[in-house]
Amino acid sequence: MVDAVACGKVIEAKRPDRFAFEGWDADPAEATTVELTFASTRGGTIVHVREYGFSDTSKGRGKLAGNASGWGEALTLLRFWVEHRLGDPRGGAGAGAAAERDEGSLG
Repeated sequence: MVDAVACGKVIEAKRPDRFAFEGWDADPAEATTVELTFASTRGGTIVHVREYGFSDTSKGRGKLAGNASGWGEALTLLRFWVEHRLGDPRGGAGAGAAAERDEGSLG
């Protein structure tokens, strides 16, 4: 199991449609804004990710490339988790119950 901790300021949490936060960086001048929006469709949920505020520097462009790759991986893993009804992604007690209760919906 992989564990990670990220810090940042929540900008907006409007369930079930939108979640926005300030992306963390060791250098506050390099922090970005991340917006996640969720749209229900007949076939499930569409997740849109928008991250902006990267500096127009070599470091900023490198971070943009790395984060774009990271979001692609994170969304692929999220889709797998939902489609296979794997339960609570944090594991532990209650794993499986969340998927049964939510029927695979992200909302």
